[in-house]
Amino acid sequence: MKRQKEHKEASYRSFRFDDLPLCGGKVAAGFPSEGEDFVDNFININQFLIPHPAASFVMRVTGQSMRDAGIMDGDYIIVDKGHPPRHGDIVIAIIHQEFTLKRFEKGPHYTRLVAANPNFPDIPLHNAYDAAIWGVVTGSFRRYKSAATSCHKGASHQEEGP
Repeated sequence: MKRQKEHKEASYRSFRFDDLPLCGGKVAAGFPSEGEDFVDNFININQFLIPHPAASFVMRVTGQSMRDAGIMDGDYIIVDKGHPPRHGDIVIAIIHQEFTLKRFEKGPHYTRLVAANPNFPDIPLHNAYDAAIWGVVTGSFRRYKSAATSCHKGASHQEEGP
């Protein structure tokens, strides 16, 4: 069992995104605009989303508490355990031995975890025993259904979309 866990961690640590072309211009999400058919630069997804690779993990989201922050049920989030939480960060906290995904808010007289969905109450943190901040979310991603159905046959990790 221990050997399997070590193997999983080793293969995770060796995973890297390739540099992807960053196309110049912007894509219109409203009315169409003229397309620019050239690559402006490259973006390294690792450097962009994973500032501390040795302290970063991917987790899958379940639930709707962060939907208004654009994090949906079934999304994947990148969590950095090497980054201390600041007011406004989206964090993974441990409450009663369970993970929860919320926005961290800290003021002069309060510390709380806040959902990005009005159907979920705030979680006040009165002392250090209420919760532990496990990591800060640095990014999220999801695969759209059309992309999920066109996976390469030889892919080592395939999942159905949310």
